[in-house]
Amino acid sequence: MKLLLITDTHGDLDCINLLASRTGADAVLHSGDLGFYDEGSPERLTTRELILRIIHSHLPQEKKKAAKKLSRPEMIAFIRRQSPLSELPDYLRGEKQFSLPVYAVWGNHEDNVVVEKFYSGEYSIDNFHVLHEKQSFRLGDFHIFGLGGNVIINETFFDRPIAGNGGRVWSTFTQFVELVRTVKRNRFDNEICIFVSHVSPGKEPFASLIGAHSRADYIISGHMGPPFSMVWNEFAIREIAEASARISGRLDDVVAVWNKLRTEIRDANFNRDAEGGLRQLCDFPTERGGRGSNRKVSRWYRDMININLPDAEIGYSILEEKDGAVSLTSYARRYSKNVFRDNPGCLEIS
Repeated sequence: MKLLLITDTHGDLDCINLLASRTGADAVLHSGDLGFYDEGSPERLTTRELILRIIHSHLPQEKKKAAKKLSRPEMIAFIRRQSPLSELPDYLRGEKQFSLPVYAVWGNHEDNVVVEKFYSGEYSIDNFHVLHEKQSFRLGDFHIFGLGGNVIINETFFDRPIAGNGGRVWSTFTQFVELVRTVKRNRFDNEICIFVSHVSPGKEPFASLIGAHSRADYIISGHMGPPFSMVWNEFAIREIAEASARISGRLDDVVAVWNKLRTEIRDANFNRDAEGGLRQLCDFPTERGGRGSNRKVSRWYRDMININLPDAEIGYSILEEKDGAVSLTSYARRYSKNVFRDNPGCLEIS
């Protein structure tokens, strides 16, 4: 089984089929900022988000510069004429199809209205699966699950899904708790578990916490836009105590927000679920020990691998399982609209 790992396509969905064909992939994992926009999205996005979409387009720099100076109505008209937000409407209409299964989370720059329509089942595309807290998938020996959006540890963290507005989307506490429960219900022994996130565990310890609770072997993420895929685990970069304290400190942040907020929420069922979720996530193996310690360390510290992907215009990775062995190959490439051209300075890591 060969998986194409890709992220941050920002509406350029045709490149998924192109790369899948070139690499011989069996399926695609997408880590968000896919381009969840439809025909009504330009009016729903904030002006700032419209400008960001223009920046991420493949327009010449002069046109981008001129477009950013337009009034909001002029900018919307310009986008409709010259720089559609996404190729997703073509897939929704059936004018284009994905040539192989695509499993995707939403990013933090998406139209939450469109995300909600996929989440509810109002929107669907053949061969396209949106990962969220209520389901997981098996591909050969791989168990795939995920949750997208940003992670913002403040009062909005305890919103109801799908949380967001104006072109921004974030994940909520109860979604993460439900995801962990879903994975634990569905997991088999000896499978390879992959948690697909938008935010990187390198920047957001809460992603590491969810990976640890779901016993993920790999956390695939995007969002950061490194020059090529970054691969690491906690054992490689931190001592046990430091790694544990990093995650425990983030849990403390969540508890502090909830303690401030819970008296204001009058929904008894929500309060009960949130309290239960906190108890579940706080049951986390924090460990002490230093270099040379003989203490047996937890699996998340020793074995959980993080892969933070570059934007699709820069590169991608291939994760392959064959005869019981797993390999990862990462590529950095020069990109133009719908065409991946080999760069003489191409970096390949095997």
